[in-house]
Amino acid sequence: MGASLPNFRDYDRADRKEPYGWDYGHGTDRKRVTFEKLKDKTAYRKAYINRWYSERHAVLSFDAEEWRDIQALKRELGGNTLRQAVDFFLANRGAAKDVPLLSELLANRLKDLERTGSDSLSHAKLYGEKFIAFAGDRRVDLYGRKDVQDWIDDIVKGKAKRNTVKGNLNQVKKLFSDALTDGVITRSPATRITLPTTRGEKRTTLILPEHLEAFLCHAWKEDKGMAGLLALLFFTGMRISMIAVPPRKRKAGEYLRLDMIDRANRTIIVPAGIMKSEADLLIDDAPACLWGWLTHLKATDFGMAQNTFNLKKNALMAGVALKKGKLTWPANLHRRSFGSYLAALRGRDYAAQMMGDRTESVFVKHYQVPAFKAVAAEYVAIERG
Repeated sequence: MGASLPNFRDYDRADRKEPYGWDYGHGTDRKRVTFEKLKDKTAYRKAYINRWYSERHAVLSFDAEEWRDIQALKRELGGNTLRQAVDFFLANRGAAKDVPLLSELLANRLKDLERTGSDSLSHAKLYGEKFIAFAGDRRVDLYGRKDVQDWIDDIVKGKAKRNTVKGNLNQVKKLFSDALTDGVITRSPATRITLPTTRGEKRTTLILPEHLEAFLCHAWKEDKGMAGLLALLFFTGMRISMIAVPPRKRKAGEYLRLDMIDRANRTIIVPAGIMKSEADLLIDDAPACLWGWLTHLKATDFGMAQNTFNLKKNALMAGVALKKGKLTWPANLHRRSFGSYLAALRGRDYAAQMMGDRTESVFVKHYQVPAFKAVAAEYVAIERG
């Protein structure tokens, strides 16, 4: 693997049997490949770049100590059966340590929060005790995901608001995270918990092209950096948490940055760690109108806190003058709008892949809305004023 990503140049000639091609490499060390169809040419570059970043990620994240531990474990197990391997793992995981009750873990957490004067002390106590009352007070390693899901389902039956349900779950998640950090458990049972949806009929709401144009043009006059971030959302369908970053993601650095955007080559690469997927997301075919809105973006525009972003967004929306109607932003409006309009122009499968959805079926579930091609064409042609 090279130290840097190769430079790709077009190698197209209409008189060839395979008229499309790439000339790529570094300096004079270059290779050429040709293709009969344009889509194969595009797919080759995308696959190459995905593979390059995946290999680089593997090199950067390789843990030599962990690898030695794996090899030692393999030697210890030898040719034993899976059952013997599981017994070996369980024997070595918890034999040397006492596993506390969940109530003991909660008591320690409350002491820590009280010592630091945390505002979440009362919620941690209330929701932690509620979970223990529902699921019982057991050793921390004896809880399963079903215990947490059953508790959440019981709260939902009581017609609690979604934010209340999330608040309950978040405090219990933190309890098990403490146990995970201390090495008491190897996997938190408070993951992959299903919460009530807020989508409802909102998924049928799309922003009109003329409303988006008025919004972006107003933002451009007031704050060019913010206009660039808004354009990224509306013309790539990027998840808003990559731009308006929640506290945990900010601390971990899990958000889009300027160095991931190659404005010269009109390419955006979102690493797998930020995507929470096995592969990086390569965006090299975003609508051409996007790039004009990104000319004034600076490194300091990225990593904005959610509250700051929402305050700026709401202030800009309030200043937009529309001929008819009022500008609103219901949940996920930007992603739903871009996905629906792009699907109308280029098909659902294409739109699903570009936006990083796992499959076309997942995409159809969330973006199956009416979107006429004429309106969609207007949407992806909103140039900077």
